[in-house]
Amino acid sequence: MNSTLPQQQLGKMIGTIAIIALSLTGVIWLQKSLISPEKKALTPKEYEKQQQLEQIQLNVYKSLPSLGYGNLLADWFYLKFVQYFGDGEARQYTGYPLSPDYFQLVVDNDPRFVDANLKTSCKNILCYN
Repeated sequence: MNSTLPQQQLGKMIGTIAIIALSLTGVIWLQKSLISPEKKALTPKEYEKQQQLEQIQLNVYKSLPSLGYGNLLADWFYLKFVQYFGDGEARQYTGYPLSPDYFQLVVDNDPRFVDANLKTSCKNILCYN
């Protein structure tokens, strides 16, 4: 009986190592497309189309009720603003006309979100001066 115990432990250890190796292989395979994404250059017309779509989305967001989740919505709108502001290629073609809309959405949903309010208001001033 003592000789079977190390064999059982060895079998469990090999099984555990195989599961870990298979899991890592799966994660690497799933992440492969994110490691080297193919980036396609957009035309100025496509950037304008994206801008118009985003304006429509912002107009819809302005009419959304917060249902008690104003803080969460303000966080979400702030993160969307950061993505919008950080897309330098698109901003070269379209400018920053939606910055005040994002600022208004953040302030309307959480006026005490001081960090976001300061950053978005500064960005609005920089964009229009």
